[in-house]
This record gives sequence, C-alpha cells and structure tokens, in this order.
Amino acid sequence: MDDSGNKREVAEFLCPDCGFVNKVGAPMLNEKYREHQVKCQQCSHLLEIVVADGMHNNINIVASSLDQESVFL
Repeated sequence: MDDSGNKREVAEFLCPDCGFVNKVGAPMLNEKYREHQVKCQQCSHLLEIVVADGMHNNINIVASSLDQESVFL
C-alpha cells in the first residue's frame, strides 16, 4: 500500500524490555529526529524513542530503555 503524501496519525514500536507493541500519535510523529521519553503501555518502563524517516515513505522508530539515573524529565 502506497500512502505517499499522506500523514500518518499512528505508528507502532516494540518495547525493548517486554516486547509489547506501543503506539505513538501524530504530534510525536511530526517531531522527527528528537529524543522523546515515554513509558511502555504494558510494563511502564521508561523508554527513549526517536522518530525518523524510513525508506519508501515509512517511519522508523528507534526505542531504547532508560535507566532511572539517565532520566531528565
């Protein structure tokens, strides 16, 4: 399915700790290449995600776990 030109409203990524499929909404998807701190919707572990452009008009989301010492809320 080619949705070139269409803005995405939701994208998904896996929690690196528990494997749960989390969703990210449009406001965060529009802020690409910035670090965002979110909690996993299943295990509540603090995660850092970065939204980036992917190939063929796809979106890539890089997710990593954060330790409590590295939190800068």
